[in-house]
Amino acid sequence: MQKILEYLKNNYIDVIMVTIITIFALIIRLITLQNFGDLWLDELYSLSFATYGNIFETITELIRQDVHQPLYFVILNIFLKIFGANTISVHACSIILAIPLIPLSFYFMKNLFNRFTGYVAAILFAINTFCAYYSVEVRFYSLVLPLTFLSAVFFVKMLTDSKENINRICFIIFQILLIYTFTIAPLLSFFYFIVGFVYLKKYNANILKKYLMTFLYIFLLAIPAILILIYNFIATQTSLVPFQNVIYVFNWKIIFDILENYFSTENFQIVSMAMNYYNHMFDGLKNWIYILYVLVPIIIGLIGFTKSMLSKDKKLYLFVIPSILYLLTACLFANLGVILFLTRYSIIVYPMIVCAAWYGLSLIKYRNIGFFLIVCLILLNYFYLLIHPYNVLNLHRVDSGYMPKVLSQLNIKKDDLFLVPYSGKRLKAYIRRDNLIDFTADDMLLMKDKKSKIFYFGENFDKINKKNVSDLIYGYIKNDKVMESYEDNLCKFYINNMKKGQKLIFIIYRYGMVQGDLLNHWDLLKNRTIYSNSNIFFTIMTKISYDSIKIAEKHLKYVNRYVCRNNQGYPLFAVYVYEKQ
Repeated sequence: MQKILEYLKNNYIDVIMVTIITIFALIIRLITLQNFGDLWLDELYSLSFATYGNIFETITELIRQDVHQPLYFVILNIFLKIFGANTISVHACSIILAIPLIPLSFYFMKNLFNRFTGYVAAILFAINTFCAYYSVEVRFYSLVLPLTFLSAVFFVKMLTDSKENINRICFIIFQILLIYTFTIAPLLSFFYFIVGFVYLKKYNANILKKYLMTFLYIFLLAIPAILILIYNFIATQTSLVPFQNVIYVFNWKIIFDILENYFSTENFQIVSMAMNYYNHMFDGLKNWIYILYVLVPIIIGLIGFTKSMLSKDKKLYLFVIPSILYLLTACLFANLGVILFLTRYSIIVYPMIVCAAWYGLSLIKYRNIGFFLIVCLILLNYFYLLIHPYNVLNLHRVDSGYMPKVLSQLNIKKDDLFLVPYSGKRLKAYIRRDNLIDFTADDMLLMKDKKSKIFYFGENFDKINKKNVSDLIYGYIKNDKVMESYEDNLCKFYINNMKKGQKLIFIIYRYGMVQGDLLNHWDLLKNRTIYSNSNIFFTIMTKISYDSIKIAEKHLKYVNRYVCRNNQGYPLFAVYVYEKQ
């Protein structure tokens, strides 16, 4: 405590300035939160897992149904028990987890490199919209931000500081927390091990044994997380579709998208929710505003990054080289279809790469060019944030919030049934869980949900695999046949037990993705004009939607249909209402 008070006394100007920057960062995040809209699908996943009765149920259900590590969801579970499960509290949890990055970045960048780098880090972390968005979203990225930064800092200090024991303990703690937060964090840990081993071999072999023991401790403590990772890897590799290459198409243009997010406030992918839009990646280069506010900051960032890599600064290399190796390897594995890698997954190396660039700019001394470039970078980012009509500050990213409004118009009774194949369990915030037909037909059906596979494909589902599922589905589509086992199970367990006047409400969530793109073009699908192995996921989803409608029409009376669109006219979901006669 005495050391803290002494630091505050001797550095009061820095403390005041960083406090102001942190408050400004908080204001930006609160504005983002105010305009955030309702929870979208991934956030509904978070809420779903975090609202189980206790943390053990949260962990169990997460392993059973999803592919992510449990730490963030456990923290959210505890947080919601204290502050309540509402939209404000779930976002507040993310902000509280992420906001420490601002003061921490100043202190440690000043400590490792120089005060200039510390201030630039704090300011740009405060206004960068990539950082701001994932500091608010109800996902684990908010926790990744400070954990990955602190891991990198203590990795450097462990290898270069005389107080190696306390730094080693801190590195172990933050590495373990990161591994239990982010699924592919062990890959970054591997590159920390390699880079540190090479460094110690050359410069300080005396502590090599302690270093090896450090990573042995990390490995032993991470065994449960590694087992979860192996289980999820097997699940994705043995799923009915090549999950990585079909649902999310990797493109090497992602590197440019990452640069946009890191060094400018352009975040088209975030605000549009278009995860595979890479074909239009360079369209903005035809616009001078884009060139000024996006391309110029990218160039400035690359100049700084190049300068830092030429600096021969060992601390800098230890700080950033593991992140570079991770980023390139993750992209390579994603290109090969081994792992899934999206722009948002690069957040695990974002703090280190941008801090390296800012440190590089601080090294440019000639006629204060470095200072001029960093001022330009800050002003361009800030002004673009203010003038751009479509960014995270004015984002109305409504994905599911219209649903309560539509459902309120349906005069729903207590015994009415809901059939929501795509992510129905995630929508329990809007639908009573005891009224929801227990059938899931989203990507989890294609990986882990054995019960739903049997419900749709029948008892012989275990004979269906990647090689034959395409021809099986196509055979049914070509002949306009409903999956018999699906009809039998829907009727046996639900429709046949309905009473007169009882309604079945069928919801196609993500209507534009499934219904709008494919179901309205059923003839093209039947002729295999738009059908191939490459879109088998969407084809299966469309087939299940088609079957659900046909079965309901056969056994129940059609009442009405509602299609809900967002402000841009994009269809979010469709509601079909049927009634038992």
